Amino acid sequence: MKNKTRQQFNDWKQGQLDASGAVESGNGALQFTASASVAQTVVNKMQDSADLLRRINVVEVDAQQADKLGLGASSPIASTGTNATGRRDPHSVFTLDENGYRCEQVNTDTFISFDQLDAWSGLDDFAGRIDSQIITRQALDRIMIGFHGITHTARSNIEKNPLLQDVNTGWLQHYREHSPQRVISGVSVSRRNRDNVIESSGDYGTVDSLILDAYKAVLDPWFVDSEDLVVICGRSLLSQKYFPLVNGLGNVATPTKELLSWLMLAENQTLGGLPAYEVPFFPDNAALVTTFENLSFYWQTGTDRRRVEDESIYNRIAVYDSRNEAYVVEDYGSGCLLENIVWGSDGKSE
Repeated sequence: MKNKTRQQFNDWKQGQLDASGAVESGNGALQFTASASVAQTVVNKMQDSADLLRRINVVEVDAQQADKLGLGASSPIASTGTNATGRRDPHSVFTLDENGYRCEQVNTDTFISFDQLDAWSGLDDFAGRIDSQIITRQALDRIMIGFHGITHTARSNIEKNPLLQDVNTGWLQHYREHSPQRVISGVSVSRRNRDNVIESSGDYGTVDSLILDAYKAVLDPWFVDSEDLVVICGRSLLSQKYFPLVNGLGNVATPTKELLSWLMLAENQTLGGLPAYEVPFFPDNAALVTTFENLSFYWQTGTDRRRVEDESIYNRIAVYDSRNEAYVVEDYGSGCLLENIVWGSDGKSE
């Protein structure tokens, strides 16, 4: 590490010390548990770096394990009756089920090489680049775990689980474990060729009809007509719907072409009559119908821990971060998961 870079790195470390109130150890390592305000600032920056995290609930909790917070609207509470017809029975405005939450320790340890730091040393935002590089990756990893996490193991293995399946239990897995009646798997949809002509018929003619039928059938009735419902999915599912339409635009009349072109705009894309929201890392051939308010990310107070080391023997600095976190579905009745959608019935690939 160059002398100029070393000074900038020391200034960045000093900023960490000043913000946390920590004391540098004798060997030059920096270790601390972030204060509540510092931890909240880090979480806010993580939310700012990923649109999905800005839309869902990101909530600080005191207990590692407890009942869910019950965020969002629950079942109806309106009723009739008087004391003459029997005792009035109040209903909770919160979702009450036996499925609570448990925050598990998730590590986000990383290193930055001396060469990389030297390359940043000539830039005005040296400290900001270190923070941004780490926080952006942390945000993306949280999203990946939310959609691919299966379990929390004592020691994860990224070689065997490259999508972080063994780091924590994500939202989709919670649906599989706690509300399997709202998980629809293996249904087929007619496959269309590049000219939008059906090559192989399926159980449903379009993915729109599948999603429409699914959520109307399995969501609690008071959520079916919610104006906040969206379809969370990956790019591949939208491509299955829209690519044949886009590819065939040259063969249609101008008025129809203009209409279809308008439909192709991301903000106008729909699935099953609901707004489609594309997210990174969502599984292929799958969709989650729910509201953003129904998905939560809890993090436990006082568990933001960081250790910064100058690992000169490896020509790098290392940043060891950890936090206790949980992925929570507030009300399973407010959503459903469709996965392993099959395209056509002839067994061929897409």
